[in-house]
Formats: sequence, structure tokens, C-alpha cells
Amino acid sequence: VYDSRGLKIFGAIHRGTDPAGRPCPGVVMYHGFMASKCQPPHRLFVQLAEALARLGIVSLRIDLPGRGDSEGDTIDMTVEGDLAAAQQAIDLLAMQPDVDGARIGLVGISWGGVLAATLAGRDPRVAATVLLSTQPYEQVNWKPRFIKIDGRRVYKFVGNLVGDQFFAGMKQLHPVDDLARARGPVIYIY
Repeated sequence: VYDSRGLKIFGAIHRGTDPAGRPCPGVVMYHGFMASKCQPPHRLFVQLAEALARLGIVSLRIDLPGRGDSEGDTIDMTVEGDLAAAQQAIDLLAMQPDVDGARIGLVGISWGGVLAATLAGRDPRVAATVLLSTQPYEQVNWKPRFIKIDGRRVYKFVGNLVGDQFFAGMKQLHPVDDLARARGPVIYIY
């Protein structure tokens, strides 16, 4: 659990070990828009984290603000808040004594892929990036149909209300440009 902008962010660390006792590479996983650190369906991120641990890689799966176990409400979420929580996850993983902070990888699916692409180009510790089922350019240009509820402009997404401030914040993102500055390999699976 760590604090991000006054909200408790929950995550799970899976520990791999190096047979020689050296620090291990680390991977941070970012879920889809309204998913969680388990990344339904099929608990994809749990299975991936367990497989990475068997390979000697430490991973951290987090719930972004307002999703999963983390504090906050989806109606109040912001791009800045998601980016801050995602960046702090990298910081937290890099501080672990069994992690080599210069060998951090990011895995992001859907919205998490936009975050991973953005941070891969902004954080020099990111050594590799995997983007799954994401379209970074299209997602940041998303123009949902808003409705008014209790005086707020919101978008209904899979039973969740998302305030218009979230979509306004997407204008600050340029994930494709950021990704072009990534220092390591990028795998893009769509």
C-alpha cells in the first residue's frame, strides 16, 4: 500500500529470486480502464506475475485510483492521478532491495498500455515495455458521449461513472511520442 495524491493505492508484489543472490529485474503491471491488478478475464496479471517470479523477476501489480482495492471513485479519477500512481509504482518497485532499479519493465493492457507507453519514454529506468491490446493514439483521442448526473458531466462505462475531467486531461498525453523516446525494446501485441 502506498499513498498517491492522498489516496491509498493497493498492489501485490510477486518475488522472484536470483540463484546467485543478485538483484532481480522488476516489472510493473498496469491494468485496463476499469479493470484491476488481477486484470480480468482469467486473472491474466496474476498468472503473468507468478510466471515471472518463477523466472527470477520481481513484479508489482497495482490498482489505479478508484479501481480494484485502491481508494477513490471513478467519477473523480484524472489522467494526472493515474500517471502519478503509475509512476510511484515504478519508484516503489525500484526501491526494493531485491530489485535492480536499472532493469525495470512495464506491462500495460488497454488504458494501462497508454500509461506504460507514456512512462517508458519519460522514465530512464524503464528498460523494456510490453503493450497489450492498446491503441495509444485512439485512446487519448476518445470522445465519449456525456450525460448530466447530479450537475456533473459524466460518461457511463461498464456501470461506472467517469467525470469529464478525466477526458479533458487526456489532451496532455502523447504516448506515441513518449514511446519513441523509450530506451529499451518495445513489444506491441494487438
